[in-house]
Amino acid sequence: MRRLIALSSGPVALMGGVAAPIQRWLDEDIQARLVMPQGDALSGALTLAQQLTPADYRSQAG
Repeated sequence: MRRLIALSSGPVALMGGVAAPIQRWLDEDIQARLVMPQGDALSGALTLAQQLTPADYRSQAG
């Protein structure tokens, strides 16, 4: 989790069945970065795919 926060300046959304139960074990600074997910994993993948240009896709695929 700390590595994810170090790589991103944005909020963090936990997903899945252990998301809610695990929150109480996270340090307070990490809990402060948590937000509710805006969708599921599929909707996130679709949003990312829509934002990529063809040149972005080619550079990540190869």
